[in-house]
Amino acid sequence: MPSAATANVGTAGAVGPDKGDIGKGQGTAGADPGPGNEYLERLYRHLLGFKQYPPDAVALKQQGAVEIGFTIARDGTLGGAHIEKSSGYPLIDDATIAMLKRASPAPPLPESYKGDQARARFTIDYKLSVIDRVF
Repeated sequence: MPSAATANVGTAGAVGPDKGDIGKGQGTAGADPGPGNEYLERLYRHLLGFKQYPPDAVALKQQGAVEIGFTIARDGTLGGAHIEKSSGYPLIDDATIAMLKRASPAPPLPESYKGDQARARFTIDYKLSVIDRVF
């Protein structure tokens, strides 16, 4: 999984193993096996395709990381978005919630995943370029 991402996917319960398309993986919490690392990586890349750094946050030189939690329905519909850990900047936190809304629907859950929905949590980084930090 990309270094900027952390993921916990699965149904509620104690920490359990995750089974990807081709074996065990990491990054799930739950009594049931998660959808797998391959899916989580694809979902993370999908989300990043909808990330927009707020221009006002850039102007104010705000940067940070947001941990966002949400659910994924079997058909890929994303919902229940909430901030698990704030960046400390409302502009960035709000942009992350908006990113999730724009990204829905995401790729559907793999057929091998038996649940009706999964819960996920990712960390999204917002870092200014050197030019934006200086000017």
